[in-house]
Formats: sequence, C-alpha cells, structure tokens
Amino acid sequence: VFKQFQQLTSTSIHTVQTDNGSEFLKSFHMYLEEQGIKHQFIYPRMPKINAFIERFNRTIQEEFILRNDEIYYDHKAFAKELTKYLYWYNYQRPHASLKYMSPMNFIQSKSPKSA
Repeated sequence: VFKQFQQLTSTSIHTVQTDNGSEFLKSFHMYLEEQGIKHQFIYPRMPKINAFIERFNRTIQEEFILRNDEIYYDHKAFAKELTKYLYWYNYQRPHASLKYMSPMNFIQSKSPKSA
C-alpha cells in the first residue's frame, strides 16, 4: 500500500512517522533509507501523537479482529483474511472523513496524475 501511495501522489514523501513497535521494522526502515525518506518515531507511551493510527488500530479491532475470533489462532487464515480486509478498507470502504470515498479514491481525486 505504501508503494502504491507513492505512485499516486504528486508530492514527494520526505518523512514517515511510526510508533516504536518492532513488527516489520527492519524491512520497512531499509526501504525508507533506499528511497531517501526519513523515519521518525513518536515518543514512547504518547499515543495521542499518533492519534490517526491509534484510531485505525481501533477500527481494525472493532471491524476485523472481534468479528474473526474463530481464525485468530490460525495464522495463515488470519493473515489471508486480514489482507482481504485491508484491501477492502483502503480500496472500497467509504470513509466519512474522506467525503465517503475510499482512501485510494480520495488520493486519486487529489492527484494531478489522475486528471
């Protein structure tokens, strides 16, 4: 999704902010370095700094994890269904904050490349 976002936007991404979680950190950090993008971390135990991400995590918890508890311990099935959910979330799910567009449709509508 990050690579697709880069292709859709006409502005260059110079900084990415993440929390201090370690999941996929090495690969992601290496990718950012290759692209010349600064990787900035929030202060530990300060979730309000990353409010949008914390809201996204809550949405995943409410819309996906709590509704798929039967596959929670089947890692392959969970990963497969989570991938489907994230695709739907980013490409099809309407978001009130984005004028009821999906995130990718919203980005495309703002990009000169889509005109």
